Amino acid sequence: MRLIRNHWFDWGLLIAVITSVVVFTNLEKFSSVKLILWLNFIFLLLHQFEEYRFPGTFPFFFNKYINKSPMPDRYPLNTHSAFIINVLFGWIGYLIAIEFGERIVLIGMMVIFASLLNFVAHVFIANIKAKTFYNPGMATSLLLFLPLAIFYFMEISKSNIPAGEYLYGAAASIAVTAAGIIFPVKIFAEKNTPYVFDKRKMWKD
Repeated sequence: MRLIRNHWFDWGLLIAVITSVVVFTNLEKFSSVKLILWLNFIFLLLHQFEEYRFPGTFPFFFNKYINKSPMPDRYPLNTHSAFIINVLFGWIGYLIAIEFGERIVLIGMMVIFASLLNFVAHVFIANIKAKTFYNPGMATSLLLFLPLAIFYFMEISKSNIPAGEYLYGAAASIAVTAAGIIFPVKIFAEKNTPYVFDKRKMWKD
């Protein structure tokens, strides 16, 4: 299990590469919405790789600057809660959206709004709070999540979806995303936890 906690983001990059090859060699089989949802999953894996591997300093940034932790290598976010948030909630949630998001628009909207929330959190909230110009996860949020979300909403707008549906999607996404992040962090927060991040992930001022 320790191997999984410390390397899920590396395997995520491998999954992203394999998935990209499969998707782009079978483009004719996908509708535009299905393709966008697949790309959203691939971009999630690349986003997580930026956060946890290259440069990989997001855990320390999150703990030190967002939560003002005196122990940024383990509290409140640690390797166990990070795995649960990103894999059990992130991967599974985005894969569910690929399966059902085309038929049930609300589900597709929820993961796209989740990606947009990443954009807002990394580009604005985190930088303002930490007084920085960059934080790990910002590049993929700005260059991948944002344009993909724009394409998605342009595409579904062709179906004349009621405005209220967008509000439901945004509200549901905010609620589920907040719960999927806040609860695991709070539940597994422990200053004496054995689930400590590698020193190589230390954020450099």
